[in-house]
Amino acid sequence: MKRTILLFFILFCLNTLKAQHREIIIFFNDSTSLEGFGEVRKNKIYFKLEQNDKLSELDHLSVRAIHFVGYGFIEKYEYVKSDKYNKPKIMELLEEGNVNLYAFSEIVTKIYLPDINFPNNPNAFPAPVYKTGLQVEYFIKRPNEDVATDIVFSFKRRAIRYFSDCPELIEKINNKTFTSANIPEIVTFYNDYCNDELLRD
Repeated sequence: MKRTILLFFILFCLNTLKAQHREIIIFFNDSTSLEGFGEVRKNKIYFKLEQNDKLSELDHLSVRAIHFVGYGFIEKYEYVKSDKYNKPKIMELLEEGNVNLYAFSEIVTKIYLPDINFPNNPNAFPAPVYKTGLQVEYFIKRPNEDVATDIVFSFKRRAIRYFSDCPELIEKINNKTFTSANIPEIVTFYNDYCNDELLRD
């Protein structure tokens, strides 16, 4: 009897937790906003006004941004175009300023073929190894730009061209003080120290 009650309690707790969604603020393309609860899945937003309501599915056609709020923190996400041909992706806004830094994260599975010799059986084929992990790509975008730039791909060439108005930053990239491993620091440096025009105003 006790075991049955315990099992029921565990199932009840799991179902309750599953039904709970995080507090969010939705920012629509028409400049209105709405508070409620929801989550992000597969580049879509699932939203409801109250925890017990049914979820509604939203996407970039109506939504510009979403903020997860609670516990004194705010996680900001926006729909961002990574190229002019594909639909916008939901990316986390990590740094905001003259240049915004976004992170696009997804779980990917890669297949590896072990480099193993089989002297006893040359016809044998090694079994593939599957590795799943979180892949993060960084994008940068000025507020007046329609499409974000993949700053990781061809890092040095793109970074020097994109931040060409900041000689101090270009020097740090050339002497490898900043590399592709320092992209968040690069954007912060640019927003803090390469904004002479606004500082003069």
